[in-house]
Amino acid sequence: MNLYIGMKFFGHDTNVVVICPEKNYIFAISTERVTRYKHDTIYPIKILENIFEYTKLEKSLIKNIVFCLAEKDYAKKLNFSNWYEYETALREFYNLKYKGELVRKHNSFKLLSLDEQELIYNQSYAGKKLFEIKKSQQKNAVTISEEVSKYINKIFDLSLNEIEYFDHHKSHALGSFVLSPYEHAIAITFDGAGDGYFSKVFLCSKDKFEYKVGSKRKNFYLDDIDCGNSLGNIYEYFTLKLGFHRFSEEGKVEALAAYGNFDNEIFYKLKECLLFDRSNLTLDIDQKLLYKYFNKIAFDDYLIKFSKVDIAAAVQKFLEISIVNYISSIVKKYKIKNIVLSGGVFANVIVNMRIFEEVTNNIYIIPAMSDDGLGLGSICLKLLEETKLEENISWIRKYNTQYLGTSYSKEEIISVLKNTANIFYKDLGKDWMKKTAEYIHNDEVGAIFHGKMEWGPRALGNRSILGNPLNKNSINKLNVEVKNRPFYQPFCPSIMIDERERLFENSYINKDMTCAFIMKEEFIDKIPCAVHIDNTARVQFVTHESNPNYYKILSEFKNLTGYGVLLNTSFNKHGRTIVESPQDAIDDFLDTGLNFLMIEGIEVRKLKSEN
Repeated sequence: MNLYIGMKFFGHDTNVVVICPEKNYIFAISTERVTRYKHDTIYPIKILENIFEYTKLEKSLIKNIVFCLAEKDYAKKLNFSNWYEYETALREFYNLKYKGELVRKHNSFKLLSLDEQELIYNQSYAGKKLFEIKKSQQKNAVTISEEVSKYINKIFDLSLNEIEYFDHHKSHALGSFVLSPYEHAIAITFDGAGDGYFSKVFLCSKDKFEYKVGSKRKNFYLDDIDCGNSLGNIYEYFTLKLGFHRFSEEGKVEALAAYGNFDNEIFYKLKECLLFDRSNLTLDIDQKLLYKYFNKIAFDDYLIKFSKVDIAAAVQKFLEISIVNYISSIVKKYKIKNIVLSGGVFANVIVNMRIFEEVTNNIYIIPAMSDDGLGLGSICLKLLEETKLEENISWIRKYNTQYLGTSYSKEEIISVLKNTANIFYKDLGKDWMKKTAEYIHNDEVGAIFHGKMEWGPRALGNRSILGNPLNKNSINKLNVEVKNRPFYQPFCPSIMIDERERLFENSYINKDMTCAFIMKEEFIDKIPCAVHIDNTARVQFVTHESNPNYYKILSEFKNLTGYGVLLNTSFNKHGRTIVESPQDAIDDFLDTGLNFLMIEGIEVRKLKSEN
């Protein structure tokens, strides 16, 4: 058998995808799910070391392994040697479980003098190890190719191996097209940056995959931050200036924008900075204007003059109209209304809704739209080299690509439960779905863990926290007792497919929670927790075929309430990633105000304190 291992090896959202064509098999996981460091940048070494355990594939039957990386510039020099060893030693030194804790601790540590730092290093084995690695690092010592080969050869005990490198945006685009329902489409990518571009356009069919045009990314600094000239980078810059974490909390800006008014000078100045070449279909930013309008001094003034909600609304509206106008021009030129979208910018569900409402109803967004989808696309590019697209990878379209991650047996779960204090549990068998619906109907908030883990950033009913969308108090309970999130972030509804036309005037069958839709006015007060302040809902439509267990819970809830709708948010404590293992599930269950956990049909509850 041939095994194709696709990866994003460097940068944020590193990940691994495995495809075995002979078995029509796919496995996909982001590094963050294993390390629980959000948007992790560490090499996916732990995943690769355990790949045959994760996939349950027999290593002895594999004749050939092809490694595919979404990184075209493989000859590029890396900043430092021994980076992976340094990063793992750093985590060992601090011995903190989650990224936010480590970042805060490390920032405090860096404020100490060098002598004070060295003294602390020498107090532990981990500190001494970190100090030695730090001293031995060399600048620009290795290339990407050399670094990848070093680890792959070691993990797979190879002296020679085949490693293929593919363009970042091609990987995005082909992955989205292969999973789409269309036989021909325009594939459009948008992100911060990748292989020298921030956006590319391809024409796709079962016979060809043709690059048409791209917008180049340029380095440009604002307030010592490389803002670049891409729409994604500008949105990231605003995220940072509004007090959020860049590269991970852009969704907070999107949510906050619904509370504000975009009609202000920030919006119009952003529009003035945009350069749209309609003849060549390229985008750029006037860097002189951008610096003039949004340098540190200017932005500090905006933060005094305008509320954060109005600043968020301005950059959100700028992103919406810029992308809608751009995609409208592309559709008009190529006269194809099927479009497939990928890249981190399309994590913005309001942008996607505007495209759906104003450009075309034929839209598909890949579930792993950000860089966590690159592993799949890089493999597809390799398979496309070997044979015709339709012949070799058409089976992938039939795959349930919402759920490509790890799964655990009941025996493995019980082993963890037996070793956990302060809980009791019982196996409900096939009744667990009905019981889940009943508990939620009684306004309890619980988590479910079953089947394969979701692929991409959204929880889609296999690693989810569920609440009653009919009770306004559900949001407060989730925010205060469970997730510790700010009030303005919306929770999202999972809705059985039978309810789609009843609740929404204009929508499509989106199973991946990648697009928002406006709920009919008559239902907004009846299902108050399912909509944001702007009356939009980031919906996951659930079919029996895609997730029979989750569909059953929704169906049972409808029998009780008249609505096949549940409040759904990712199963994790705020600041952590979605749970991957049974131990993760137990940890986050005990660390939050969840009432119950359903894990592969086993109901888990906390023992009440005698105090």
